[in-house]
Amino acid sequence: MRHQVESQLATRVQFGAPRVESVLDAARTRALIVATDPTVEGLLVQGHLQALRKALPQDVRVDISGRPVAGRIAAGTVPVSVSLVAKGRLAGSVVVGALVPHLSYPFIVSKNGMVVSGPGLSAPVSLSNAHASWIELAGRSYLGLGVTLPARDARWVAAALIPRSTIAHRLFVARIRFGGAVTAALITLIAGVLLVREGLRRRSFRVGTTTESAVTLGLLGDALAATHEPEVLLPVILRAFVRASRASGGRMLEAGDEVTRTGGWETATEPFIVELGAPSGPDPHRVVELYGIRARPDPVRDALMQSLAAQAQTALENARLHKVVEQQASTDELTQLANRRRFMEVLERERRRIDRFGGSLAVVLADLDDFKRINDRFGHQTGDAVLVMCAEVMRAELRDVDLPARIGGEEFAIVLPETDLDGAISLAERIRGSLGDRRLRVGHGRPLRVTASFGVAAQRAGEDADLLVLSDAALYRAKRRGKNRVVA
Repeated sequence: MRHQVESQLATRVQFGAPRVESVLDAARTRALIVATDPTVEGLLVQGHLQALRKALPQDVRVDISGRPVAGRIAAGTVPVSVSLVAKGRLAGSVVVGALVPHLSYPFIVSKNGMVVSGPGLSAPVSLSNAHASWIELAGRSYLGLGVTLPARDARWVAAALIPRSTIAHRLFVARIRFGGAVTAALITLIAGVLLVREGLRRRSFRVGTTTESAVTLGLLGDALAATHEPEVLLPVILRAFVRASRASGGRMLEAGDEVTRTGGWETATEPFIVELGAPSGPDPHRVVELYGIRARPDPVRDALMQSLAAQAQTALENARLHKVVEQQASTDELTQLANRRRFMEVLERERRRIDRFGGSLAVVLADLDDFKRINDRFGHQTGDAVLVMCAEVMRAELRDVDLPARIGGEEFAIVLPETDLDGAISLAERIRGSLGDRRLRVGHGRPLRVTASFGVAAQRAGEDADLLVLSDAALYRAKRRGKNRVVA
């Protein structure tokens, strides 16, 4: 079990670390361009900080003696800095916020031994490049494997994590499935013997090739069992096909578009095509094209390709279902907004980020007015339609970085990163107005007008505030003052 988990961690690090490194390199290059700009140097030397703030590009900050003097970077980004030299002397640093790509599994980035992205922000962490080790982050225990990223300004480490609870669950399931695994091993052994017998009978398929193909099947099975991420699965599946068929290269297509490739080939040659089964649900049609092998019929090779295709299709379907379950665990089924659990996770994460990097954070609570009366008079089906309409209005007014959620029956909440109180009030007023302008037709009666009351609260870095308590108190005052209004 430990070996499988470490293999999964290694696969995730190999996939995630290059993406993180690319983002950090891009931010470092952007910071260097600003740091070598004569205009920036001149304004800094002359002490014209107001003009310097206007001259700086968006999401760029200038620090002197470790303190920001001009510009700002977005909350939730990783600060990447380069030295700023003026008149031949070190004057400070230029900082650019790198937005680490979102991965579907726990992943952290540390700088000089401190977590700057992922679970456990600002926590000290030490991970080995060679072996997985246990670490504690944000009150949870993880098994992690890191890789050091090449950089001059600091010691950057990217690491994949697996929660201890997940490993314990897998161990429990593995014990239950042990009897089935023994049976499967016997079946595999019998299949290998039959493959060897068929190869010897035909005298065109060497025992070594059969053994290697059996090993490939086993390696593929281990890899598919170790991960639920399609972006990690697809390259693994393709490499298994290429290795088992002894092709010179191959590529995988989804709905006709190439998604991954490996090896090399002559484009003039006709590929050997393997269908990965019929698409299920929203899954696209997938095809593997193999180059450098003969396209004529070969019963042994074709049977091996079919076996690989069956394993791959099963793993991809399991990955799809895993994503569905994950989404259901964090999404309100009716409105498709985030649920209360997801809202609380994001709110806590954003609060830690402004404590670490500065900036502001706002929360908006909304409660539909007289919702019980709507349910009692028109029925729960109409009540559901009202909730869905409110969710649609919110989505139309929000940015991609904002998180709308349904946290109760008729109560909604919004997390607004990098938003001050005035901005949150303005947003709440837009939602209130848009909702009030809508009409919901109920049967043959008059169109139904729906309103809501809003409570708004915001905080900046260093302020000790409970945004939920403050916004809830403001919402209560909005109800007391006549409803259909915004109170901050």
